[in-house]
Amino acid sequence: MIENLWATPVLTDKSPWSDSQIEQLRGFAVERFKNHKANPPEHSLPDVDVKLRVQLNLFHSTHEKLAPPVWIQFRQWVDTLYRSYLTQAHGLRNADELLIEARCIPVHYQQGSGACLAMICLDPSEAFLAEVNALAGLEGSRVCKLLSIQQTYSEQLLSQLAEIVSRPLKGCRLDKFGRTLPFTGTQVCGYTLEHALGIIPNSSQDGDLYGIELKTHTQLKTTLFTPEPDFGLYAESFEEFMRTYGYTTEGGSEYRVTGIHRANVRCKRTGLTLKVQEYHVAEPGNSKSDWVRDEQGNRVAFSYDPSTPLTSKMEAVEVVLVDDDGKIAAGWSFERLMNNWGAKHNKAVYISASKQENTSQQEFDEGYQFLVTYEPRVIFCEDSSAERLFESIANGTIFLDPAPKFVPADPSKNKRRAQWRVNDITRAVENLYEHVRVCDLTNA
Repeated sequence: MIENLWATPVLTDKSPWSDSQIEQLRGFAVERFKNHKANPPEHSLPDVDVKLRVQLNLFHSTHEKLAPPVWIQFRQWVDTLYRSYLTQAHGLRNADELLIEARCIPVHYQQGSGACLAMICLDPSEAFLAEVNALAGLEGSRVCKLLSIQQTYSEQLLSQLAEIVSRPLKGCRLDKFGRTLPFTGTQVCGYTLEHALGIIPNSSQDGDLYGIELKTHTQLKTTLFTPEPDFGLYAESFEEFMRTYGYTTEGGSEYRVTGIHRANVRCKRTGLTLKVQEYHVAEPGNSKSDWVRDEQGNRVAFSYDPSTPLTSKMEAVEVVLVDDDGKIAAGWSFERLMNNWGAKHNKAVYISASKQENTSQQEFDEGYQFLVTYEPRVIFCEDSSAERLFESIANGTIFLDPAPKFVPADPSKNKRRAQWRVNDITRAVENLYEHVRVCDLTNA
């Protein structure tokens, strides 16, 4: 049920996109508009206005699966700005909790219509801006004349972190009702930080707070994300994958798959090699061309080439684990990796943490076995991309360190965990993000 409708704001802030990213967004919108106009959806109701019949929502999954990598970042940007608008313009206190259904409809101007959709003024003078701002708004319009949203989320988060670092906190977490519970698991540093910031644990693909991902680490080797394979033997039959490539422990009662898997280096323990690969069309420039295939009719895989635009081959790039016979043991599609990286890691703060046993007997008996302390120097990172992610996997900066477990006698003990890690997060961020800054919160 739709509970509230708000007017659509007109945003005048400079967008964060580069010229090449804007061209990708524009090209995608134009292509989708032409496709939709050529193939309008059929409606069972005869009185549906023709203008509605040719509208399309670029946020729909039908179109998003064809979108360039920057589209994921664009959608998150739109969502963040709109929630800011609801907070600042309408005074909503729970804007971050709302479920917002948004449409992104490309505007197509047709010559001869006599309509002025917009006017763009490059490098306007201060006098011109003052004159425009002094104009009265159009009464009854659902469009705001001017709305400038100042985003200060980054500094706001750093200010909140400054109140948390350099002092021991009891290891705990919030449950779904916002109640404090003791926590002693391996993720105690992450959960304790979320508790201190008032974040209820969730599996959202967006960032933890203000759209910013929070990553705590107790050592330089850090797990970045844990997307599971979406094709290959692992996705088809987890049991068969574990029996084929795993080793037995606990007297043969369980199977495990472990070992460092770097691009183009065979892992001795599993016999598997991690590869970033792409497929080529037989006739470049021909939209109906088939893939390059071998004599058996199978697509020929080529090594990933970071020098060619990723936007032109999103459906042809993948990361795989292959055995010595070339069989794909596990594979990650472009979509699977970017759905887990994408907007969630476009802004991230990496925070070094340490834990020690709680010496307060009373707190220990209450379940608070650990004290967690966060270092005041944090790494604030912005503007990651699909190109940076795939190149970092291809050059070995990011490696796969799996830890799945298969227990035939007790499936409840099975564990699936594909851990994508870096050896030194302080160095890896330079490859993963365009903008990196170290912030000392000691006196913030």
